Order: sequence, then C-alpha cells, then structure tokens
Amino acid sequence: STHSTHDENATTQQQQQNQPRTPSPHYNPLLAFPPLLNADKAFDTPSAASLNSTQWALSDGSGRLFVCGGAGNADRAKELLYNGNLSPFFIHLYVPSLNTLVISTTLTFDSDDVTKKTQFDLLAVDLASASETLNDGVLWRLRTLDYPCLVDYVDGEWVVGSASGFCGVEKDGSIEGVAGAADGATDAEQTQKGEQANQRHPPAQYGWSQDDDTVTVSVKLDHIGEKNSYAPVIHTNQIKLPSLNPEFVPLYADVDPEESTWTLNRQLSLLEVDLSKKSQSHVRWVDLFDQSFTPPFGTVDETRSKEDLEEALQSMEKYTQEGLVDGTQEPQLRPGGLNDIPSLAKGEMDDSVDSSVGKTMVMTRFRDVSELTAYPAHQLLSTPLPSYPSPHPSIVISHDVSLSGTLFDLGTLSHLDTFAALPFVMASKRDLRFAYHLSNSLVVVFEGGKIEGAGNAYIYYQCEGDGVSAAQSVVQIGGHQKGALLGVSYFHSKHLLVALCENCLVILSNLI
Repeated sequence: STHSTHDENATTQQQQQNQPRTPSPHYNPLLAFPPLLNADKAFDTPSAASLNSTQWALSDGSGRLFVCGGAGNADRAKELLYNGNLSPFFIHLYVPSLNTLVISTTLTFDSDDVTKKTQFDLLAVDLASASETLNDGVLWRLRTLDYPCLVDYVDGEWVVGSASGFCGVEKDGSIEGVAGAADGATDAEQTQKGEQANQRHPPAQYGWSQDDDTVTVSVKLDHIGEKNSYAPVIHTNQIKLPSLNPEFVPLYADVDPEESTWTLNRQLSLLEVDLSKKSQSHVRWVDLFDQSFTPPFGTVDETRSKEDLEEALQSMEKYTQEGLVDGTQEPQLRPGGLNDIPSLAKGEMDDSVDSSVGKTMVMTRFRDVSELTAYPAHQLLSTPLPSYPSPHPSIVISHDVSLSGTLFDLGTLSHLDTFAALPFVMASKRDLRFAYHLSNSLVVVFEGGKIEGAGNAYIYYQCEGDGVSAAQSVVQIGGHQKGALLGVSYFHSKHLLVALCENCLVILSNLI
C-alpha cells in the first residue's frame, strides 16, 4: 500500500510537470502620476516609451513628460508648451541611437475651413538638450491635417505618414518663414500641387501582364520609324522604351537582360517586350515600375488573364465559406473563442467597401527636414506588431487590382510578400481597432470591443508555398466585462501576445 501511494504521488507530480504552465503577470509600479494640474482641460492618452533596460519615459497626457528609473524615482516633469500653455502630447517612438523621442500634439485653430480647425504637429525631441522644457530639445516639427499613422526611423532616414501628408513649421510651431506652411495663397498652391500629383495621367499607349517567370510589356506605336525610335534597351533594373520616353525608367524588380527578348509586329504596329524575372520567379510584380517612380507617360494596371482571376477568386473562397479552413476542418478557435463569432467574410464582395478598407496614407521621408519627399497616397492595411525585440520596419498596403495586401520593406521599399485577399477580409470588420503583421507569417486584426459582440482578434496565417488556402484563427480578446482593447505587444522569446484591455490583461500563447 505504501509503494502504491508513492507511485501515485510520483505519477501526479510527473503529470503536473508535463502540463504547460499558465503564464501569470507580475505587476511592478513604475510611477504614480502627480494629479493633473488642469483636470478640466483637454488631455491626450497617457503613453510611454522604454529608454533602456531600466528607464522609461512616461506621459500623463496633460503635456508633461516623466523619466523614471528602475528604482521608481522620477525626475521632475518636463513640459511641452505652445503659446505659453501646456500642450498635451502622445509618445510615438523612441530612437535609442539618437536619444530622441517623437511625439505628436493636437492643435486647434480658428478657420472657416472645418478641415483645418484641428491639426496635428509631429515633433522630434532630443532628450539630452531638453534641459528645462521639451521645447528646448525640438529638432524638427512637422504639421499635418490628420493624425500620424506611421512614425519610424530607418537607416538614418525619418519615415512618417498621415492621410494628408506633412509640411514643415518652425520649432516653436509658428509658420513664419517656412515655405509651404502658411495659409492663404501658399496653402492653395500646396493643395493644387497635391491634386496634380494625385491625378491620373491620360491612358498610356501600353499594357503589361505576367506569369511566373516573365513580364510582358506591349507598346502601341504611332508609327514605325528607325529602329532606335522604338527598340527597347533592357538593363537589370531599368528599361528604356524610346517610343514612350527617351530616358531609362526603373523597373519594379530585377530582370535578366540576356534572357529578355522583344519582337515587333509591323502589321499591328505593336512592340512586345518579354522581361525575364531574375531571381524572384513565381513572385508577382505589384507594378511594372518602381513604386517610388511616377512615369511621365502614365501608369496602367496589370492585365489579368481569365485564369489569373479564377485563381484569385479561388484563393478567397476560404474567407467566404462558413469558417472552413481547408474544406474539411472547422475554424481553429483558440482558447477563449466564442461559438457565435460572426463569419469572417459572409456574402459577396462589395467593391465600394473593399477598395476603401484601411487608412489613406501619404508617406513622407526625409533626412533633412527642409527636404521632404512625399509619395502617392495608398491604403495602409497593417504595420508591424509591436514586439520585443523591435520588428524590422515594414508596412502592408492595399493593392486594388488583385485585392491583396502587399508587404514592403520600409527602408528599401522592396516588395517582400503578399497576403492574399487581406483587404477583402478586413472590410467585413465592424469595429476594427488595430491591424498588425508579424513579419510575413501572419496578420492579426483586432476589434476594439466597444460594440456588442465585438472584441475578437482575427489571425490570418500566410499561405504555404503556392497554396491557395491558409489557416485562420479567432479568439476573443476584449469586449464584454473585459472592456475595450487599449493596446497589444508580442514577446518573441516567450511566444506571448499580451493585450491590455480596460479591465484586464489578456495573454495569448503560441501565436506561431
């Protein structure tokens, strides 16, 4: 009997050891914010940034910044002022190599134009120089009509984005002496320039299509003259089409000039150029030319064959079925999932909805704030999942023609991968709060949990190889008694996704 009891205890202990441990958080107060000086005044969302392993920069949302160390002792508050008053701000980014904090603040102006009553300033603050106030350390200041949706620092270059683009203002927020920032005629000129930049060129006399290995360009010739007036010149990453433009233009990706060919159909006055994809065969080109370049002869969308369109529709079927993942399995509901979760994309597509999903973003890049480079507007679908360690900077934007989400490296602007049907499935979300991607492995779409039945996180995994279906998961993160979702973060070493809601902390394990 004694041996039997001992064996049972040993078995129980072994079973307990084999069971996965449930992660449990430990709470350590960093700083108790002093009472707000003007509780009745407008304030921003409290925010924070990790400066190093022991120090944090904390904002209470009133316009004050606190830097506290591991012992919990905080330096005195440093204020951001505008016209002599506290200016509430939100912390977007900390760049350790520059010891610089990037914050945004909301400004209100008297204007007959309702779209200009509320504007947003984005500021870079050198903490080492901010001796008395944050204003002392301002390195640059930009202004936009919409809340900044992208803030990053990549390879020595600032990358920012908002729906209306940015213009430079003085470090104190004034617009005197700043070209392109004043109201009146200058503002009208900026608007006119923006409209001209976004206007589509007249229909170009060319088209293009592709398969796994080749991109075919067809150019309609007005007349056939000397050979040098129409013969293309093909290099690895650029091409010259004399009938369209006398200069070389950059291609979307590298090609093999030796394997590329061209033919002239004199009867149809048609030049056909077959560009052999170099190293990335089987990878679809999103555009014919480099996306940072706007050809003077106009842009055209890819001509898709009937077979391509049927394949694209097939790849979307997994989202239109009642939760089927691979045709045989039920949806993968992780612990915490509900039985009454709405279908991920029920019914037919609505082009008017699907084409407008995401946030309109005008991306602006610069090294010197006096030389801003703005790019054409795109629909921003996803940014990197806030993680530790920090993820490589990238974005996912909507590609209207293929109804896919295209993943781009934010530094090189190179196309990394494609998430099939992502705009389509995102368009069905009623209460979209965040959309994040984890490299090219998956996209997580979070609902805010502010409306009844919402609060879910939809996880879309990448297709494997040339597959047309992929796994998907749904888990309830917020909503109900948990409250609205405030923010999320992912910890690579533990494979843990941590979600902060109004009333609780939710931890999801084994995301990958």
